[in-house]
Amino acid sequence: MREIKVRAKRRHWKEHEGWDNWVYSNGYYYDKTNYWFLLPKEYSALAYAEHIIIDIETLGEFTGCKDMNKVEIYESDILKATSSFVRLETGESTGRICTEIYKVIYIEERACFTTQSIKSQYPNGHINKLGISQEQMTKYYEVIGNIFENPELWEKE
Repeated sequence: MREIKVRAKRRHWKEHEGWDNWVYSNGYYYDKTNYWFLLPKEYSALAYAEHIIIDIETLGEFTGCKDMNKVEIYESDILKATSSFVRLETGESTGRICTEIYKVIYIEERACFTTQSIKSQYPNGHINKLGISQEQMTKYYEVIGNIFENPELWEKE
């Protein structure tokens, strides 16, 4: 069973550059004014938990997968995939290497996390409709940023 975890930036994160503004939790709530993370401390009642206001626009769920460096992969992360071309007849490498940049997205109608390619013949980038697997992520993918802190990695050329 995969771990349910979400992350978001603290509200007003843009005003505090240089801070580690990511906050992690297993859920959030809305009080008709703000979105909040509840951060219970180990061995304490929820009443004593820390409450942090988050920027809901930066909310992303943990995919349940880790990259080749064992870094957790979240929705809105930017990934670099590197693979080599192989000869179909023999399975040997041709020596040609392909590098692609992807964004992690969630597809509602398929109920899965997947990747969207930045370079594609499609106007919104190619979307992998099959979803992502832990085997693929640990073999070929590396988290290189996210769309909030590194928008330049995702800007379409």
